[in-house]
Order: sequence, then C-alpha cells, then structure tokens
Amino acid sequence: MFPDRHPLRCHRAGTATADNGPEISSGGGGSSSPETAWLDLPADPSAVWDARHCVRDALAGWGLASMADDAALIVSELVTNAIKATAALAAGGHVTLLIAEDQGRVFLLVWDPSPLPPAPCAADRDALAGRGLQIVSELSGLWGYAGGGYGKVVWSLLWTDPRARIGDAALVPAATKTHLA
Repeated sequence: MFPDRHPLRCHRAGTATADNGPEISSGGGGSSSPETAWLDLPADPSAVWDARHCVRDALAGWGLASMADDAALIVSELVTNAIKATAALAAGGHVTLLIAEDQGRVFLLVWDPSPLPPAPCAADRDALAGRGLQIVSELSGLWGYAGGGYGKVVWSLLWTDPRARIGDAALVPAATKTHLA
C-alpha cells in the first residue's frame, strides 16, 4: 500500500528487536505475564496505518493473529477519533496506542490530550463517516473511556478466551467512571 513507507517503531515489552522492522515477540498469547506493545503516533491521519500495523504485528507475535482484523479495525477507529480530537486542540501533538494481552483478554487503549469524551453520533444511512464508535461497540466485548485534565483514554476489550468474560462486566464500568485529575 505504501511501498516506501517505514512504519513507526512498535515497542513491545520483553521482545527481541529485528533490524529495520517491528519488534518481534518472544512469548505467545496466554502466558503467565501480560504481553504489551505501544506506539506513540503523530496526530496525523497517515499514522492510522502505523497503528493498524502495530496491532496486527503484536497479535501475530502473541499467537492471536485470528483477532487481528477486528482489533485493527477497532484501533483504526479509536486512533482516527484521537487524531481528530488532538487536531482540534492545536497543530501537532500526538496520541498513544497501548495493546495488552493477559489472561484471555486483549486490551486496546488510545490516549489523546483532549479531555472531551468520545461522542457517538447518529450517521445518516448514506453518510460516509460517523459510524466509528458504532463499529467499536459492535466488535468489542466492552469499551469505554476515562478522562480528566490529562486528556482521555478510550479503550476496547476483546476476549481470546470466553471464560475470561466472567466478572469483567462488573469490574470495567467502575473503572470507566474514574476520572483522574
């Protein structure tokens, strides 16, 4: 798609680094310790490609490639919204993507400096945009946000193991209501 494009470095905890490419995970999904990957992105629409690339590589490295399509679509929507929110504040700026896998759960988190909550909108049937959070809602097990004076984190939770769902619905909404100053 972008033959001359070099992706931003997707950082992965506990991994070996390959030359001229994303870091390669040494562990598989479902290990006893959490797997994490993160990427700082410029608040530029072209960075969405890097975010998708990072989530796909991280999940493949953890043995979770079957989740990559849904996760990449969710990350595309969350990062696009974060870039728009950041651009509304001022030129420049950045957003951060964090991907984590632990105990049958994949967490996708995107931080941006805007304190404004994500705002789902009702898109007309023929509209070309406006369905991002609806897509996130349909593909995620749970999703939400937490925010305050530091900006906000919008997150999505996917399950690699259906047994991991037990109790999550009761725990996550309480965390969503937390607004840190």
